[in-house]
Formats: sequence, C-alpha cells, structure tokens
Amino acid sequence: MLLIFAVFYFMILYPQSKQRRQHEAFLKGIKKGDEVLTQSGIIGKIHSVKENEVTLDLGRDHKVRFLARTLAGPYTAAKAEQKEEK
Repeated sequence: MLLIFAVFYFMILYPQSKQRRQHEAFLKGIKKGDEVLTQSGIIGKIHSVKENEVTLDLGRDHKVRFLARTLAGPYTAAKAEQKEEK
C-alpha cells in the first residue's frame, strides 16, 4: 500500500506542485514589457501590473485587462522563430 502511495505521489502530486510553484514564481516576476501568453491563447505585452490584474497591450492601442492567474506563461515561440531565421 505504501509503495502504491509513493508511486502516486511521484507520478501525480509532485509534478503538479512543482508546476504550480513555477507558475507562482512566473506571476511574481512579471513586469511591464514582458511578452506573455494567456490560457485562452492571446499573446500580448504587459502594459501594467496591479495586485491581481494585468493589462495586456495587444497592438494598435488595444489594451485588455486579465486576471493575473489566467496568464499561462511567457511567450517565447516568436523569439525561437527569429533565431531560426538568422
């Protein structure tokens, strides 16, 4: 029984808690100008950061407010594509 619990912990619970800690660290480190991706797939640059709210600049003077927890992470695909082109 203990072996089953250990396998369950290392296969399910530990990776989830590690991912949660990484996401919390990301949210604490966001700043104006960072390019981010939301959970709904919207890409934008951080315009302003408040306590639990982030305003994203989507271009052409379009700014949208999001809850900070809905940010999925930094957007790095554009930077990787630029490196490949060079």
